Amino acid sequence: MAKPLVTQLAHVAIETADLHGSVDFYTRVLGLDVHFNFLRDGKPVGCYIKVSGNTFLELAEVPNPRNTVTPALNHYCFETDDIQTAHQQLMSGGVVVSDINQACDEKLVGN
Repeated sequence: MAKPLVTQLAHVAIETADLHGSVDFYTRVLGLDVHFNFLRDGKPVGCYIKVSGNTFLELAEVPNPRNTVTPALNHYCFETDDIQTAHQQLMSGGVVVSDINQACDEKLVGN
């Protein structure tokens, strides 16, 4: 059997209309820690919350989330040890993927 391209689930991103309230829930109620914040014009607009090891929950405040009752899934991210091979294998399998770019955490990503 070939070695899996995916090494772990890196993060799950959800949308929220209330970033402060969401951060409060995950930190105060669940006991997790904010790993880093996303800022726009000096104002927090999102963050990574460490769940375990190198797995994170990404919270993104959006003006009109798709679901105002529960957080809406925005995307999820897998990690790989070989992004070039993963990129090529996905394209060979008929998956439409973006070019490989550098993310805000300086990792290489493709969508």
